Amino acid sequence: MVPSDIVDKAVIWNGRVRLLKKSAPPFKAFLLIGKPSAETHAPAYAEAKGVLESEADSERRIVPEDQATAFAEEFSRSVISAN
Repeated sequence: MVPSDIVDKAVIWNGRVRLLKKSAPPFKAFLLIGKPSAETHAPAYAEAKGVLESEADSERRIVPEDQATAFAEEFSRSVISAN
């Protein structure tokens, strides 16, 4: 993967979520993002994260990979309490 692929993926997913917001029924997107292992990709990761965060709203939540476990536990509790 080259750095531009990281940004391209963010732009693509940003567009997908934007289109899905117009559909019914309402939904919420949870986007799990992970830092690249190659330090040379860090600037592209920061740019991609900025793209995703630029439109973050109540229908979209950005979850950094290092918070995945806590998010999964929180999400599990919310699903269980909804039933």
